[in-house]
Amino acid sequence: MPSVLDSLTLSLPDIAELAHVQRPVVSMWRRRYATAASPFPEAVATRRDQQRFRASEVTAWIERSGLGRNPSFAADVAMRAALDEVPGLDADVALDGLTSLLYVKAQTGELLGALGRAEVLDLADEVDPDDHLAYSEIEALGDRLGDLCELADTAADAAYTPAGALEAVLLDRHRAGRRTLTESAASEGALDVVGRIVLALTSGRGPLTLANPHADCGDLLVAAVRAGSDANGDHDAPACAVPDARTDPATRLARRRLGVLGVRVLDLDADDAVGHAVSPGATIVAQLPPVGSPPWSDDDVLRAVETLAVQREPGRFAVVLGPASALVGAVDGEAEKLRSSLLRNDQVRSVVELPAGLLPGRSRERLAIWVLGDPPADVGLAEQWTTVSDLAGERVTGGALDEGVIDDLVTDVVAAQGTRRDVQGHAFRFTRFAYTSSLVASRSDLSVDFRRLRVGRRDDGGRAAVRAHELATGLGLAGAESVVPGPGRDPRRETLRSVEARGGVRRISGNRLDPRAIGTVGEVPVVGPAELTGDVILGERRMDRLAFSTLPAARYTEPGDVIFCTAPYPAAVVDHVGLSVVEFPAQVLRIDRARAPGLVPHVLAEDISSQRATAKRWRTWEVREVPEDQVSALEELLAAVGQRETLVLDEARRLAELRTTLTRGVADALIQLRTVDNA
Repeated sequence: MPSVLDSLTLSLPDIAELAHVQRPVVSMWRRRYATAASPFPEAVATRRDQQRFRASEVTAWIERSGLGRNPSFAADVAMRAALDEVPGLDADVALDGLTSLLYVKAQTGELLGALGRAEVLDLADEVDPDDHLAYSEIEALGDRLGDLCELADTAADAAYTPAGALEAVLLDRHRAGRRTLTESAASEGALDVVGRIVLALTSGRGPLTLANPHADCGDLLVAAVRAGSDANGDHDAPACAVPDARTDPATRLARRRLGVLGVRVLDLDADDAVGHAVSPGATIVAQLPPVGSPPWSDDDVLRAVETLAVQREPGRFAVVLGPASALVGAVDGEAEKLRSSLLRNDQVRSVVELPAGLLPGRSRERLAIWVLGDPPADVGLAEQWTTVSDLAGERVTGGALDEGVIDDLVTDVVAAQGTRRDVQGHAFRFTRFAYTSSLVASRSDLSVDFRRLRVGRRDDGGRAAVRAHELATGLGLAGAESVVPGPGRDPRRETLRSVEARGGVRRISGNRLDPRAIGTVGEVPVVGPAELTGDVILGERRMDRLAFSTLPAARYTEPGDVIFCTAPYPAAVVDHVGLSVVEFPAQVLRIDRARAPGLVPHVLAEDISSQRATAKRWRTWEVREVPEDQVSALEELLAAVGQRETLVLDEARRLAELRTTLTRGVADALIQLRTVDNA
């Protein structure tokens, strides 16, 4: 056990986290084993009202008792020590020293804890003779070098390799609050998406060669290298070029991280074009702003992308991860000019909008990816295009996207780099086609002005038409005879953001109502989330028309309005009659038939109700449009359905009112039911 653990202390929450158990379990251990032959260790200090326990004693007790669910408890405690507290060392010095020792261990295979100080420094000088990445950090450990060598050995054993240990240490950086390693850092899930896109774009182009002109700790480069290693094994050692900034701690850490993975690390002058600074064939991989930097303005992000576009070598790609506000969102002023210029240069081949939840510490902010590449060779200036992938509504769990989502996105992005014929022949899941001219002309969100790429045919053998005809005939609805099988084309789809942008729909907020004004009687039906989700029958809740008219900005619905909510999950209904009151947070979508002739209220309501429960951003919802020659006939038949539905719902409302009146009246002796006994 590393001797440094004698001076390290842990809190009860620390012990629970490291043992992979719930916090109350540790308290139960303390009580249950307080008088046992091997009692739970006593607290040795109190810090910030939390008891602290000597790490070496807790580790020994866990190993003796066999409790907990982490067989690597001792090693994990040792790795935490490097981020939390190594007595006599500054926290940054300890972390840099440990990662440097892991680099030396990866290069030499030596058991560092068995060596003296001079021997370890000799090894460091041997593997880093020009002090590019490790020697100074190891020398700075002073008389604690031996303790950190023990930590390095223990961590490498637990993680099986020095590379695994180094990354395991850095995984804990957010908990430790290391701003230089966490500010602007993306989640592992976001990095994995970029890494796999880079791997797919570079596949079949020889050994992987990457370059990042920005000085940071190497998150994106490591993710791309690891993605390539997972796919290709140990063949063809990759090369990565990073800035020649030998005094920058972040760049030195990046060199260590890449070095333990077996990467050839090359020097890159950030002022040079990438193709001039490294061997031909380098793919640029960059995060903006770099990890360790505070948030940048949209102007700064786009200026940096402009520089990367110049540095990109013809025939190669640049993959950029940055804030969606600059890369996708609505911009104006200098940012709008910069983005329009980049789009006009026709290097932006793919735009990917990622969901929120991939930026630790800023959970509501979203990231986006740009893929820069050569313009398509088969189109003229007026027909230049790019593709937009919208994942904003996808679920994020633990800072990561679903594996199937990532696989389909990567397939979409790779297919989007082909010719127009290649693109038109691919079945895209997330990706849409956009003419560059329309994107340049718009200052709005880049995902507004595009059309769906997917085209195809569907054929169910006429089953849907047969069933609809049976139902309509059985209900005696007029127009049942008009239901016949169709050609089975895939419907035209569009996001509500796009429909709203051209004036096809208008969102109207719900009314903030006093709950005391809502009851079971009154002239005006109230519709809120409870009605939309089916918890309350439509029409059961009502309010007085005069009371409603006194409210500021009181708004009634109109016939054909689609009333919807986003929580607890997306749901919608069509108001056939109008003159209802929509209760906030429910909202209304009002269709402008002149600007959206194919948008039918019932189809819109069904598409909203079919969204995933986690899809809260209503403008990202994709809705179907009906062929214009079908709209009139469909609405006539749906009107007949709606009339019948209104009668049924009114009957259900009256039945509910009767139930309430009877139960209350009989219980309060206001109503008496005749029976044989009291007739």
